[in-house]
Amino acid sequence: MFTRILAPTDGSRRSNRALTVAARLAHSTGAVLTVFHAVRSEMPYGDPVQFDPGKLKARARALATRYQLAVEVMHTRSDTPAQAILAAARKCDARVIVMACRGHKGLESLLVGSETQRVLARAAIPVLVV
Repeated sequence: MFTRILAPTDGSRRSNRALTVAARLAHSTGAVLTVFHAVRSEMPYGDPVQFDPGKLKARARALATRYQLAVEVMHTRSDTPAQAILAAARKCDARVIVMACRGHKGLESLLVGSETQRVLARAAIPVLVV
């Protein structure tokens, strides 16, 4: 069914939950799990989030051990995370994207939009939103 699963993460609790769902799906289908993070150089509101590639790799190793899977890690710098996610899916030949829904509310959703919504609108492959 799925040979490769892309799981974008921003390090939040919700995206960690989505990573777990992606790992379980990869385990049950025998797929390779690609953990992906797009580092923004600027945040629309507030300070940029500090990215630690070592922490991302450690999380990927823990998932590989726990669920007995092949896991790869990708990251890039992009001010348009949705486009970076879609480019990563093409690059690694993902068959499905598993990602968290951040659930922006109110004025923020009108100004910023949701990266999940952007991926859903533009993806050529299935997207599982957790």
